[in-house]
Amino acid sequence: MKKLTVTHFAPDAELVVPLELEIIEESKKTYPAILRIYDPNLDLDVFAFTVEALEKELKEQLVMLWQEFGLERDSVLSPPALELKKKLRALVKPQCLRQNPFTYKHCRVCGQRVSASHERKARRNISNAICGPECYAKERLKRVACCEKAVEVHCVCDISIECPDHGRKCHGTHD
Repeated sequence: MKKLTVTHFAPDAELVVPLELEIIEESKKTYPAILRIYDPNLDLDVFAFTVEALEKELKEQLVMLWQEFGLERDSVLSPPALELKKKLRALVKPQCLRQNPFTYKHCRVCGQRVSASHERKARRNISNAICGPECYAKERLKRVACCEKAVEVHCVCDISIECPDHGRKCHGTHD
């Protein structure tokens, strides 16, 4: 039997001991066969056609469980959800629990506490919050910049960057 080993599932969620999960070949009648990981202890049930897709899906489910249960306040969780939270938090290294940046309450760029409206928006989108336009611009620039010397310049396109080493590059249309 093949096993899939997970050492972390998010930058802030490194595991104490690697999680080894058995890959089950669910159906040999289909081609390619459907691969499955089932772990009732963590309430995981993951399907995919390839091992790579299975690993990606597994990490996505672990991130979702971590966001929805591992980081949630105890007062809003039911008894079974609290049990799952305890299991998840037991897997993660203690230093990750103390300095957990993966939350809806703090900006993913600068780390500052966000407003209630930004927190609600982050929860709705299931992503870390951004506190305001400056941090949004920094993150957007970071995604398209060729290097740390690049700066955003004014243009009619979506975003335009200019770098002394690599020149100017526009993203989007000029219509």
